[in-house]
Amino acid sequence: MRNQFAFFPSITRRERLANRLSAWLRVLVPSAALAAALLLIGPPETPRILLSLDGTTVSPEQPVLIDVNLARQEVTPLEGGQVVLTTLTSTGVRGVETPVETFMVQYKIPSTRMRGVTPSGSRYDIPDVPWVLALRDDFTIHGAYWRNGFGFPQSNGYVSLPTPIAERGYRWASIGTPIVIHY
Repeated sequence: MRNQFAFFPSITRRERLANRLSAWLRVLVPSAALAAALLLIGPPETPRILLSLDGTTVSPEQPVLIDVNLARQEVTPLEGGQVVLTTLTSTGVRGVETPVETFMVQYKIPSTRMRGVTPSGSRYDIPDVPWVLALRDDFTIHGAYWRNGFGFPQSNGYVSLPTPIAERGYRWASIGTPIVIHY
């Protein structure tokens, strides 16, 4: 399975935040389906499974942190200072920008309905929004099955993820997990 992943050095702000002196390697996942099946962490000489297909956690290292980079439109969970995965996200558009702040997961909901009004005044009503990590009031990280792409702002302030990745994050994060949102 290792041959299905491409590895390359990536020294980013996340690693500096994690106080890691050596370069970490980011995992490129060729498809969302493969990402849902297996997430790897660590340098290529010692990759290990963090989350398996059934969502069980193999590595109980602490502390954990979810880094949301608004400039790059990326979400990166870290565990024990190690990058778990980097994935594209879609955050808030002008008028409903995603707040730059540090949050903690307040509670988790496997699925919910989301309703609201966009900055242009149109209403939305989306049933069965999956894998919701609530951060404050109705501000959440969640799966977005209705989106065809990620990597640019297109939400109503939420941090939306590909559904298979959101599920892994939901199973991985616990109540109290810190989320750092920054540019």
